Amino acid sequence: MQLEKPGDMVGPFRLVKELGAGGFGVVWLAERRVPYEQKVALKLINPGMDSSSVLGRFEQERQALAIMNHPHVAKVLDGGITPA
Repeated sequence: MQLEKPGDMVGPFRLVKELGAGGFGVVWLAERRVPYEQKVALKLINPGMDSSSVLGRFEQERQALAIMNHPHVAKVLDGGITPA
């Protein structure tokens, strides 16, 4: 069940449109306006998928992406947990 919709705020980011969905969650085009303008891809874990196993796999994925440097792989800019 997807709770987010375009226009919702997740931390400093406003969700613009859904880009895709997978086993972990949904990837959104999002934008930040303050302190500077920036468009990002924001991956949100699906509700109910917050078990320690899933969160561990998500963290591994995030770490792997953080060390990659390739023009066709998204760079990790930030990561964290928001209140439910």
